[in-house]
Amino acid sequence: MAKKVLIVEDEELHYKFAEVALKRAGYDVYQAQTMIAAYEKTVDLTDEQANQLPSLVIADLRFGKDEMAGLRFAWMLCGCPLTANIPIIITTATADDELRQRLTLPNFPFPVVVKPYEPFRLVQLVRQLLEKPDTPQG
Repeated sequence: MAKKVLIVEDEELHYKFAEVALKRAGYDVYQAQTMIAAYEKTVDLTDEQANQLPSLVIADLRFGKDEMAGLRFAWMLCGCPLTANIPIIITTATADDELRQRLTLPNFPFPVVVKPYEPFRLVQLVRQLLEKPDTPQG
């Protein structure tokens, strides 16, 4: 059975770009266009629905004017026992240099991919994270 990747992205073009690359690599890909939808597809699931959880989440850092929505969502996943072991990748196109530096510090718990990115690099990172043993992030 293919691993499921949830892409939390409000811009359709960015979603499609990642979707095509990941589907070609054999992953099942689905989207949440809002933080509420992302929450409903992860944290809001019951233990009986755990088989619907994604194997990995790719979350955009910024949603609308909220520059840290994706990061808050990632921390929410880490704090929920049902989702704490799901690997998370943060993507960003709008982070300024100072924020980008903070996001890439050695102790930052999530890998950060800056848009635009090469599709093969995203697939490579997804594979790398899904092959790791289950260890909580954060």
